[in-house]
Amino acid sequence: MATKKLEPTRRDFMTVAAGAFAAVGGAAALWPFIDQMNPDASTLSLSSTEVDLSPIEEG
Repeated sequence: MATKKLEPTRRDFMTVAAGAFAAVGGAAALWPFIDQMNPDASTLSLSSTEVDLSPIEEG
């Protein structure tokens, strides 16, 4: 059995760099579509939850 130590090559670096570049580019392309799913500011300002806690006894 040969115990040859594998050294990283330029091709390995280019493969990792291209994958990272594609991942960042994909995330940047998808962000506007994900961000538009958030509710509008006017909708958020109108929505408020009021809870009456007076019927609940202390303790």
